[in-house]
Amino acid sequence: QDAAPLSGRAVQLNDADMEEALPLLPGFFRFFASSSFSWTKEVISPRLGQRAYRQHLHESGDESLLCIEDPIEPDSDLAATYLSPFRDIRLRAELRRADRLLRSSSRGSESPMVSWVTVFRPRNPKRTSA
Repeated sequence: QDAAPLSGRAVQLNDADMEEALPLLPGFFRFFASSSFSWTKEVISPRLGQRAYRQHLHESGDESLLCIEDPIEPDSDLAATYLSPFRDIRLRAELRRADRLLRSSSRGSESPMVSWVTVFRPRNPKRTSA
């Protein structure tokens, strides 16, 4: 199947794709929310398709930040331009939140689709006091 040209629109998954992806979702969040992934020693490596150890310091100099290896230029970190220490903390909190929601929904009678919608629902904006 040929890939569709990039158009800047969100990818729409069909039902078959969703059914295939749903069982993988809890494991993804559980892995990154737990201590299984060493944020200080490992990188996410799409190029290798597996865990990999850091070869270089994070571009910010902060080794505790998430590092995503560029598959084309392995010495480049795709997360470096986006992740500040604050955003890194926020990302970790969201991974833990998703893991918690998926674990709690798996104990009930909710369908995997309901779990998916629960985790990816829009967040409420911060309330300001008047």
